[in-house]
Amino acid sequence: MNALRAWETSPRGADPRPVAIVFGKKEAMGDALVRIPAYRALRTALPGHRIVHVSAQTAAMPHALKALAPQMVDEVITGQPLRQGPAFLRRLILSINNVETVIDLRANLGALWTYLATAGLPIRYVANTAFFMLRHRIGGKFRPRPVANAERYHRCVELIARRTLPFDPTVPVGEGARRAASRLVPEGMRYMLLSPGLATSFKAWPSDRWATVARHVAARGIRPVFLLGPLEPDHRAWIERDVPEALIVDERSVADQDDLPWLFHALASRSLACVAIESGIGHLAAASSCPVLTIGGATRTAQWRPATPRSWTVDARDFGSRKLSGVPVDVVIDRIDEIVAYMDRLVPPVAFAEGAAATGPAVHRGVSFQ
Repeated sequence: MNALRAWETSPRGADPRPVAIVFGKKEAMGDALVRIPAYRALRTALPGHRIVHVSAQTAAMPHALKALAPQMVDEVITGQPLRQGPAFLRRLILSINNVETVIDLRANLGALWTYLATAGLPIRYVANTAFFMLRHRIGGKFRPRPVANAERYHRCVELIARRTLPFDPTVPVGEGARRAASRLVPEGMRYMLLSPGLATSFKAWPSDRWATVARHVAARGIRPVFLLGPLEPDHRAWIERDVPEALIVDERSVADQDDLPWLFHALASRSLACVAIESGIGHLAAASSCPVLTIGGATRTAQWRPATPRSWTVDARDFGSRKLSGVPVDVVIDRIDEIVAYMDRLVPPVAFAEGAAATGPAVHRGVSFQ
């Protein structure tokens, strides 16, 4: 897979496959992870195509998620001036060669530019705009978009394919990552992941509240495990001081920094839950089917919710603020207790003589309660 800076110098080779281009503004780790269902669906619907992701800014696939990238895309082109208008975009699309499909994941004016750039070309096109109204050479009714971005992106692919497709956000845990996670947290231990994110981010929640949450988790007999990304070492000092019983997993836990996301992912697969601000680590935990509690409100929390059915949120906007300092710690603790109760109820059904016969709910037939 090539990570290319400028389309004018991008070697296309002699690959005869038709091309599907996916446009996006940027692709931080969280952005890339919520696109997994769409990329999997695109691979399923167009197995003979080469998938090219084009973004105006950076892309996580060639970097933090490069171990996952070959499953999703064949080429990544970054740093493109996608706001220059239709003429530039038309040249860009034609330069890639054999383009048959274009999907624009953006919902702003940039989508109008790609719509105009593909006009008159033998290319199927759809954009993530209201009612998916910007489209060429595809049918389907003009229906409202889903709330969550992961579902919107996936729906774009379904419109291209003209059929329903699996919505699969999961990423299997690698064996090496699983073994590394087991060395840090033994099998059978009850633990919960906490991801405070970048301390200087506008999405950050105060550290004293994280400490309160961690102590509550520990008091329940659940070990708090803090996940700190490469740019988040500032948290270590207060965690060691205020929550000495917590485990910290960060760059010191791996020999190769590229392995750190997958260590987080493996830990999430056995965790009771992951409590995180709106960040890539929360989305990474969701990809392992771990329950995720997102503390948000600085951005549209419902729109950026992790792609998992086990998703909880505490939104600062519900408390009259867009700053996370407005999120009360007791509400977060209540949600954590709710998640623990939920997970404790998830036990396998008693069947095939594994034990005593299960007692089902009372059933009343032919009885009037009026």
